[in-house]
Order: sequence, then C-alpha cells, then structure tokens
Amino acid sequence: MSPASLVLILASAPAVAQDGPVRILFGHQSVGGNLLEGVRATAPDVHLGPGADAGVELLDFLVGENEHPLEKVAAFEQTVQARGASLDAAAMKFCYVDFTPTTDVEALFVAYEAAHARLRAAFPGLTLAHLTTPLTIVQTGPRAWLKRLLGRPPAGLLENQRREAFNQKLRARYQGQEPLFDLARLEATGPDGAPVRYESSAGATPMLFAGYASDGAHLAPAGQRALGQAFAEFLRTLPRRAR
Repeated sequence: MSPASLVLILASAPAVAQDGPVRILFGHQSVGGNLLEGVRATAPDVHLGPGADAGVELLDFLVGENEHPLEKVAAFEQTVQARGASLDAAAMKFCYVDFTPTTDVEALFVAYEAAHARLRAAFPGLTLAHLTTPLTIVQTGPRAWLKRLLGRPPAGLLENQRREAFNQKLRARYQGQEPLFDLARLEATGPDGAPVRYESSAGATPMLFAGYASDGAHLAPAGQRALGQAFAEFLRTLPRRAR
C-alpha cells in the first residue's frame, strides 16, 4: 500500500465541498519543510501561503526552537490564540531532534494536551489536527556492531523508542477523535507496504525507511514526494469552519 493510499485510512475527517480555500495553520521545523517541498511538487491545489481562491491555503511558520519541545507547544498555542479566529484548522509537528534518550514523554504529552484543551475552549469551531513525530534511521555497520558487542545501543534506537512512545500516546488519544496524520507510520512503511523496523532485545522499533532519507533523518526527494503527496491528501480532508 502506498503512502498516498495509506493516509486515507489515517485521516479521520470527511472532505467538504469547496467554497473558497480551507485555511490551515501549520507549525513545524525542517522535516516539515521537507513535507512542504513534496506538497509543492505533487499538489497544485494546495496553496503554500496566503492568497488562494480555492482548495487548501496552508499557512506555515517555524514553531519554537529545535530541541526545546515544551517551548514549541507554548509557541504554537500563542500563535493560534493570536490567529485562530481566521483559521479553519491548525496543527503543529515536533521534530526528531526534540526527542532524546531521556525525554520525559509523559510530561511533554501532558503539556501538549493542556495547550490543545485551552485552544478548543477558545475556538470551538477550529479543527485541531495532529502529526506524529518523524523518525530517523538506526545506525548500522561496523560501529553499530561494536556498540552491540559492548552492550550499547546503536545511534538512533533509544531516540526512536521515545518518539514512538509519544506517537503511541497521540494515536491512543486522537485516532478517530480528531484528524491525525501519522507521519511516523508512513516514514516506517516502504513503498511496497512493508513495515520498516529495527529488531533489538527490546523488540521491534519503527524507523525511517532508508530510501526516503537524505541524511538518515531528513527526507530526500523520493521521501518528500511520497510523504508530501500523502500530507496533501490529509490536508484536503480537513473541514471548513462554520462561519
């Protein structure tokens, strides 16, 4: 199953008839920029920036600072509070670098939930969408072999486990309740539909499909196009706010 078809399963809001653009705010950092490059290349009806007459108008901004996920939550809430009255939907995405082997996943999720609860109360007609956190590849080769021999995890494994723990919380809370774009699941699914996992004593951990990666974390052109197309399909499902 391709990413573009899989996303139709992951989206939880129905498409709506067009009457002017659906205006969506999207806070992100670098992998979000990779997604938007793919949207630009595959989805001419998704207008990046203001001024669209129809389709989807995607207004993106750099949210917070990488490696400071709690600040990103606060920055997203502040931006939506300032602009929410003019929006149909809003979403933010964490970056892979926001998660380390020691990230307190529970505390981050509590802060994320609280911010979204306040936004729902402030803007009852606004659709809040969610994106799972992107993954990276896990180190392989001689250095990884040596680390395993010394009882140490390869680079990327513990971080992916933390990312996946947070993503599982997002899925449990929002799947079927609010729109959820499962970027991590798409990244960890090859073009043939096969899951991409790293097997260790802790079990199978999802990781980024190497064929989508440029540097082990960001998206190469093939990944940009595949996942950007899927993201555009998701954006088209977000509803217009009652006016």
